[in-house]
Amino acid sequence: MVDLNEWCGVPVPDGVWDGVMEIYRASFPAAERMGEDALRTSIEAGVRRLWTLGSVDAFAIALDLATAPPWVFSEYLAVRADARSGGLGGGLLGTLRGLGRPVVLEVEDPEWGGEMAARRIRFYERHGARRVPGSESFRAPDLETPGESVPMWLLQVPADAGSELGDELGRVLMQAILSEGYGRT
Repeated sequence: MVDLNEWCGVPVPDGVWDGVMEIYRASFPAAERMGEDALRTSIEAGVRRLWTLGSVDAFAIALDLATAPPWVFSEYLAVRADARSGGLGGGLLGTLRGLGRPVVLEVEDPEWGGEMAARRIRFYERHGARRVPGSESFRAPDLETPGESVPMWLLQVPADAGSELGDELGRVLMQAILSEGYGRT
């Protein structure tokens, strides 16, 4: 059993934060990385939650979507390169599912993000995720280049969450992610 730790509303120890940031920088393109200080501040203020596995072999950061309850937005989920394929990513996704609420994830459109994006999508699909209906046009702000955007896929876990809303679900989640996750209207 790998140790699971959670931080929300409390200081994240420097050694833990350094380990998370090492994986963060290696796993996500600059266009998708929120400022490290702002990210840490939001976790320590209780806005976001951070989970780590092992001695920071993997981490997830999530945000409760107040404007789209009961949804949880998993902004970042990553595993250290040399620890991949050992069940850690699935374990973190299981932790998010264990919250008892539907989870929405964003992954680069494979046409933009290439093979790594396609691998991430396949991973999430193996764990029961499906594309959010009505979200095909979603573009996240490019966090490196102001004014630019990144084409993303929104995935939902469980796959049938919000099915009664049909394509309206995509609009609701896109709006909540842009306003709460990115501070955009």
